[in-house]
Amino acid sequence: MTNIRTVIWTVRPASAEFRSVIADFLRSNTLLDDLRLDVNGVTDLSFSLDELPNLRKLEIGSNYQISASVVRKLTPVILKNSNLSSLPLRGGQEEWSQLWTLLRTRQIYLTDVSATYVGDEILAYLGSYSGIERLQLLWVDAGSETTSNRFADVFFETVLPRHTNSIVQLSCPALYECRWSFGAHNAHVIGRLQRVSKLEMTVNCEDVPDEQSVVHSGENAVERILQLAAQLPALRNLGIFASDCEGNREAECGNPSMDHEETVSAGISAVVRDFRPCVSSPAIVVAGHEICEIQTAGTDPDFYLSTCRGADMSRYKLGCERSDASGNLQNCIAHD
Repeated sequence: MTNIRTVIWTVRPASAEFRSVIADFLRSNTLLDDLRLDVNGVTDLSFSLDELPNLRKLEIGSNYQISASVVRKLTPVILKNSNLSSLPLRGGQEEWSQLWTLLRTRQIYLTDVSATYVGDEILAYLGSYSGIERLQLLWVDAGSETTSNRFADVFFETVLPRHTNSIVQLSCPALYECRWSFGAHNAHVIGRLQRVSKLEMTVNCEDVPDEQSVVHSGENAVERILQLAAQLPALRNLGIFASDCEGNREAECGNPSMDHEETVSAGISAVVRDFRPCVSSPAIVVAGHEICEIQTAGTDPDFYLSTCRGADMSRYKLGCERSDASGNLQNCIAHD
C-alpha cells in the first residue's frame, strides 16, 4: 500500500493504540498528499501528525464543535506544509481564528478554502493575497445581523475583489438574512467573476417579490442574479437559496424557520417560472423548488426555463462536488 495518495480517516474517541498505528502508517507513506480527518466527538488527539510534509490538501471536519486541544494539535501540521493549497474546515468557530493569522503572517496562500465560521481573522487572511480558486463560506453567521452585515461588507468590498480574476467556485450562503445574501449591494462584484463556474448564494425575503409581504424592498434579487448568470461565460451551476429570518434566531422550535424557508423558496420558484431571459446560459439553476436551465424564447417559445427532467438532485446539493471514479488504488478509508 505504498501508492496511496488520499486517506479518509474517521477518528473515534476510543482505540488510542489503533489510532497510533494509523498515524505511523500515514507518516511512513511519502506519497500521501491528501488527508481528510473526521474528528466527531474527539476532544484530544493522542498521536502526532507533524511529519507529513507533502500534504497538498488537509480536510478537517466535525458535525460538532471542535475542541481547542484538537485545533492546537493540528495547527502545526498545517503550518509545516508549505505546499498546502486546499484547507476545508468544517466545525469549530473562534478556535480556528489564530490559524488564519498564522497563515497570513507566514504567507501560506491557499487556493481552496472552506470554512463554517467567518470572523476578522479569516477575512484579513483572504484579503492579504490574490489567486484563490475555490471558496466556500457555508451558512455564514456572526451571531447577530449587525456583525454579519459588517463582515459581509468587508468581504464584498475588499476581499472578493482581490480574487475576481481567479475564482472558479464561490459558495457564501447566509444562515440568517443579512448582507451576505445576493442583492443590489454586491451584484457589481459578483458580475466581475468571469471565471466562476459554480456560484451558490442566498437571497433575503425582502428582495423576493410577494404580493402578501409588507416588507418588500422593491428589489427582485432572483431576477437580477438570473440576468447576471447569462453574463458569466464560465458559469455552469447556479444555486439560489433561502435564509432564515433574523426573528427566528431565538425560536425554541424549528417550525418558524421551516415555514419561512418554504415561503421564500416558493417565492423564488415563482420568479424563476416567470423569468424571461434575453440570452441563453448553459448554467444549471437550482432555485427554490426548481432545477432548470435558462433558454431564450427563440429556443423554446413556450418554455423559457426548461426543467431538467430526471435531474440528479445530489449533483446540485449546496457545497457538494461531483467526484470522479478511479480504477487505481489511490484512496484509503480508515475507521478506528
